[in-house]
Amino acid sequence: VYETPEWVERYSGGLLVIRYGYETFWGNRHKLGLIDTAGNTVVKPKFEDIGMFQNGIARVKLRNGKVGYINRKGEYVLRPKREY
Repeated sequence: VYETPEWVERYSGGLLVIRYGYETFWGNRHKLGLIDTAGNTVVKPKFEDIGMFQNGIARVKLRNGKVGYINRKGEYVLRPKREY
């Protein structure tokens, strides 16, 4: 269950990268998502890492190691694939 973000990671491309914590059997973990400056969720927390936006596109990494690219709306520009 996600409630409020633990903290703001950074500001990028007009959006705030936010970190949400959650507990698992193996301990505490986190996921990153994006909110706008009004606090509205743009991308639900699901990424292990979100890079800086450049030309409206950011690199994202999932917990399973796959890497893809999203636009500022959180839509995939390039679907996640295994990073080699």
